[in-house]
This record gives sequence, structure tokens and C-alpha cells, in this order.
Amino acid sequence: MADHTTLDRILVGYDGQDRSVPAVQVALELRRALGSKVEILYVSDIRDPALPSPGHDALEHLWEEEERAARDHARERLASILTRSDLSVDELLHLDIGSPPQILVERTQESDPDLVVIGPHAKRGRFDFGSTARAIMHRAKSNVWVQPGPFQPVKRILVPTDLSEHSLHALDVALGLAKGLKAEITLLHAYVPPVFSYSSQAIEADAATMVEVIEADRSNDRASFERVQAKLDWQGVAHVPLWLEGDAGEVAVEQGAEHDLVVLGTHGRTGLSAALLGNVAYGVIRDSETPVLAVRLPRRRWLLGSG
Repeated sequence: MADHTTLDRILVGYDGQDRSVPAVQVALELRRALGSKVEILYVSDIRDPALPSPGHDALEHLWEEEERAARDHARERLASILTRSDLSVDELLHLDIGSPPQILVERTQESDPDLVVIGPHAKRGRFDFGSTARAIMHRAKSNVWVQPGPFQPVKRILVPTDLSEHSLHALDVALGLAKGLKAEITLLHAYVPPVFSYSSQAIEADAATMVEVIEADRSNDRASFERVQAKLDWQGVAHVPLWLEGDAGEVAVEQGAEHDLVVLGTHGRTGLSAALLGNVAYGVIRDSETPVLAVRLPRRRWLLGSG
């Protein structure tokens, strides 16, 4: 089964709105840098559910005219984006009728691309990233890139890791991108101090002991991070290790603001179901003004133990 580590086939969700134009630009840049094959899915919801379904000749003619108008609109808008490209609109464009998020998920299942690129979530566009990305990752194997704002060249990539094999799989995807885009990678690990329960043992322990336990845990975590990142094959990509303390999602969003792209796995040591987009990943995507690539992780197997 393909694990979609390489981004050879890219599907772009395009709804004709200005906010989704940067998603198309991302795909075209990846095509230039990586040689990826790109398909642009334009979905029009022209069919009013209040009207009867096509069946009579007059209605069939109406739908044909509406569909032709939608295609002409899409071709006109995309032609302006492709002015500096050697591609034609007809090479890239796939038109469908219906609900944009639903059709995008169905098309993803059908074509099984390595990457789906979409614009912002519902408050900024018609492709609701929260529900659409969860559906894609539940029903397909594709990675998802959300582009929250204008396209900018990617020169610095942040890869948060929890030291699990899953998050290091996301690093494999980031390395392929970094080589093609000539970008630098920051490998980030956020340490979260242990939370002690109000057990009788915890109550009896003095404050000095608590501090000692936390400091030992902190030192072990940092040593584990340094040991893992030192053994990685960086494939000649410039990289910077970064160990910080704090909430994983908050640290990723804060550090992501200083980068051009955040690449993260969708689950790891947190034990979240593979059927859902993990809470940390979703929180980063929701709060980040930096583009985020959520990597669909194919299997659950730990690189390290819990110690």
C-alpha cells in the first residue's frame, strides 16, 4: 500500500473564489519543483435542491447550460493564473457539480492523490478544512495542505515531532519537499512536564522531590530528542534542531509564524484514532497563519518507548 511519502500527484480544491487561488499557486509551484502531476477540481453547486431533478428535456437543457457556464467561468479564472505556466487549463481542469467538500472527498477517494491542497476553513472560504480534512483522512490516504493566505515561496519548514515513528514519517515528506524547494528544516520537539495526580503518594511527596522528578524527566526527554535527531538521515538538507518546553500545539503555532510551512503528522503518542485528524494537528491548522501540511500516517508503531 502506498504511503504517499512523495508528492507525485496533487489534487487542488478550487471553488472559483479569490481565497482559493493561492492553493492553485501552491500546486503549480510543487509541480515546478518536484515534477508533480496536478489536477484542479472545480466544483460548482449550481443545482438548486429546491428544483426538481433533471429528467425532462427542458430541465436537461437547463442543467447543460448551467454546467457550460460554470466551466467557462472556471476556464477564464484559471487561465489568468496560468499565464506564466506552460500548461493549458484543459490539461488541469476537472469540473463537477455538487457540494464542494463532498465532491472533493469523493474525488480524493477515486483518484487517491498523494496530496490535496485546499484554501482556508469555512470562515474564509467554502472548503471547510476542519470537516473536509477529517473526511479525507478518514476515507482516503492522502496528505492535506491548507493554504490560509497568499502564496509565498517556501524556504523554511517547521516539522514538529513527538519522537514517534509517525511524526518522523512526516519528516520524510518534509525532506522531499525541502530538497525540491531548496528549503531548510527546523525539527521541533515540545516538552510537556508531567502532571501529578492528587494521590496519597503525591500529597506526601515534598516540593523538592517533585522538582527533582520533573527535572529528571525533562533531562531524559531532551536527551531522547538529541539522540533521535542525531541518528536521522538528513539527505543533505540544511536543518536545525529545536527543543522547547510548552504545549505542543501552542509552541508549533508560535514557531510556525517564523517559518513558511508547518509539516506535521496527524497522530502520535497521544493515542488519537487514525480515523480522525488529531487534536494537536487540528488546533495548529485552525490557529496558524502559516500554511500547514498534515501528513496522513499509514500505521501505528512506536519508534521509542514511553521512557
